[in-house]
Amino acid sequence: MFDTHVHSCYSHDSKATIEDICQSAIERNISGVTITDHANLNTFHSRNLLKRFKEMIQDFESCKKKYSGQLKLYCGIEIGEFLREPDKAEILLSLTDYDEIIGSIHYLSYFDQDITFAAATFDERVSDQQIYHLLEVYFDDLLKTAQMFDFDILAHLTYPLRYVSFKYGRNIDISCFYCKICEIYKVLIERGISLEVNTSRFRERYHYLLTPELPLLDLYLSLGGKRITLGSDAHIPENLGMGFMNVIGILKDIGFDSYYFYEQRMPKKVNF
Repeated sequence: MFDTHVHSCYSHDSKATIEDICQSAIERNISGVTITDHANLNTFHSRNLLKRFKEMIQDFESCKKKYSGQLKLYCGIEIGEFLREPDKAEILLSLTDYDEIIGSIHYLSYFDQDITFAAATFDERVSDQQIYHLLEVYFDDLLKTAQMFDFDILAHLTYPLRYVSFKYGRNIDISCFYCKICEIYKVLIERGISLEVNTSRFRERYHYLLTPELPLLDLYLSLGGKRITLGSDAHIPENLGMGFMNVIGILKDIGFDSYYFYEQRMPKKVNF
């Protein structure tokens, strides 16, 4: 198994060392792990991303050498908010030859505040109309990111639902965005960008949900999309490879026959 989306202590929201991640992967019989720490470009200065990633790369190289022969360790990066500071992406991407680049969006403009979906409040004070507007902007920005940014994997397509629907219980029907999501899928397929199957919610309290959800995976397949990756989005070592074996069974039932990981930015196919 290859887990292509894992966060270490060089992300602002994880305390896991790369060493911890390597040891956990070996214990769980995971063949390969890609370290993909957060690089939300609008926090380039406030979180000192340049210093963080220089340190991460040094630590990564040390662990890659130490665990050679036991684990395939890959160096990645999760570039968030590319549209806001594209020049900052160039700075971070020039630091090393990454195996994989993830593209994602975590932030929204929320009542004149620039905050993450995770930090926003979606209780009764926020109307359905406002939520649908935020989602419309989110999917529009995902489409622009897919069109403009040279990256390998689109992460957690329906990321806002983690908070809007599953944290705050808002009954939001995203089928009204399916046309926009189809546009996103077509760009991914045309440009050879993979769609991530994110398993961070694949646990009992979330009723074993995937991101994107099953109807959206069906939609991707119906459009000819075949290139998917598996990402636990783990922020603690214990969540590496979260539910992968069960998820592979689900994906096979849908009609997928393989998944991919990346080495030197080249997709490598793994048959189910």
